[in-house]
Amino acid sequence: MKKVVLVLALLLVLGAAVIPAAAVPTADLTALASVFPANTPIFAALRTDDGYIETLDGVIARINRALPASGQIDSLRSTFEMGARMMGGSFDSVIRSWLGDTAALGVDISYLIDDDERNDYLAATLAIAVTDSAAAAEFVRGLLSSQMDFDREYNIERFDGVTIFNPTHDGPRLDGMIEFMFTQDYVVMGNVKPLVMNRTARLNTNAAFNDTMSALPLGDYNIALYIDVQALFDVQLTMMPDMGDTAELGGTIEALTGIGSNLGSVGVGFTVVDGRSLTIDIVSTADPEAIAGTLGLDMDSLVMAQPVDLAFARFIPAGTPIITLASNLAGAYNTALAGMRNGMLLSGDAEAAQEALAEFESSLAGVEFLIRGLTGLDLEDDILS
Repeated sequence: MKKVVLVLALLLVLGAAVIPAAAVPTADLTALASVFPANTPIFAALRTDDGYIETLDGVIARINRALPASGQIDSLRSTFEMGARMMGGSFDSVIRSWLGDTAALGVDISYLIDDDERNDYLAATLAIAVTDSAAAAEFVRGLLSSQMDFDREYNIERFDGVTIFNPTHDGPRLDGMIEFMFTQDYVVMGNVKPLVMNRTARLNTNAAFNDTMSALPLGDYNIALYIDVQALFDVQLTMMPDMGDTAELGGTIEALTGIGSNLGSVGVGFTVVDGRSLTIDIVSTADPEAIAGTLGLDMDSLVMAQPVDLAFARFIPAGTPIITLASNLAGAYNTALAGMRNGMLLSGDAEAAQEALAEFESSLAGVEFLIRGLTGLDLEDDILS
């Protein structure tokens, strides 16, 4: 299972680096945001067109060159063809005939944090753009029928040009039987009921989503990711256990609330620059000055992004597949330490905070002593500077 996850991660990330077909505009890539509720905290979109499948197969070919013959990975095209043959056709006739150019995943974490584990599977909803809704419905029905008695397990509902496959057994269930909804433009798999019953605004009307994604510096991407960090942080606050005297913890709660309200959201785009350079753009709408003030940090002490010195590449052996360059590591290190120290002092129990801080400083001194003993170098002055 770990190998499968690793391979998928390599395909998705490195797939942005092999570019037989151009990336697509962000607005087109994220068009399926119109399917998901406006408060969706996690949203990811990627291309599913033939050009991108070819791209991913190119990545597989590169990976295979580094693997032994016994560990070769099948291309996506050959895998799709094999699955299609089991359904009496080819990939082009069975899948490409209805598959559109993008797919998107939305995650509603409220299902993961409640007390009912039977509904955890409802947290993730997948939407796929389609060019032929009827063909998509026929494909899904055939796929389900090959695994179960479809007529016994599902009811079919049709209205206003929409077809829905509803599990016959309603309510949360551990077997994860999901719903399917087919419209003219997309198919949705997962938690369909909120999309049908709730006609309110969608994610594509969320100002935070639009501001974040439009802040990505390039116009075209192969994969896009949106994370509402503030919403996720607020969820963490609601999950905090009862820690006793709320009056004593007032300062901590107030500080955490102050941090959360300024975290904003994050947008990530994967693409290629000049046909050769894998580029991962990350933007954040957080307010670092406000967060620094909440933590008691001087804004001037915060480490801001600085250009890296590409001349450092002369020290890297030719053929190195992946390297990471960073600048001002000492500043980042000191800022991180200052944030951790101030975070400890935010605890409502002053005595416990001082004990935790003393233990932290002792551990830190031990690490620095170990590094100095092994290398003869000071961590901050000789290594990070």
